[in-house]
Amino acid sequence: METAFAASKACDHVTRYDIPYAPHLDGCVVSLWDAWNRFLRRVVLDCSSGATLGIAGATYSPLIARTVDQTLSYITTNKRSLGVQVIRGEPNWYRVQDLAAIAGGLGLANGSQIVGAIGLSSINLIGIGAVPNPLAEI
Repeated sequence: METAFAASKACDHVTRYDIPYAPHLDGCVVSLWDAWNRFLRRVVLDCSSGATLGIAGATYSPLIARTVDQTLSYITTNKRSLGVQVIRGEPNWYRVQDLAAIAGGLGLANGSQIVGAIGLSSINLIGIGAVPNPLAEI
């Protein structure tokens, strides 16, 4: 990431996912927030598209394999029953509660692993202590 900052010369746009930061315009925190949301989105969409291989070698398959458009359409159509807010066709990927509802609604076999890994994480800040759930703090 330091390389991206050092190489940036007042970057004003993102051309592809390969360059997800525009540090001089929107700042580090916003860029990290955007990258985190893209990551969570990618995890859910990849897991809903078909079989996923876990680190320990287990294979997880959703109840119904869906394309990206089908997955987003399902979330938008069922937002009320899932209890999630959708803005411009996208849910709040960063909200652990929404992520859990979406994973359950999509029938993701590894949904509990995803939510557990994301919802129970913590960050140790030097001199400040631990932030038990960084998503809840933001």
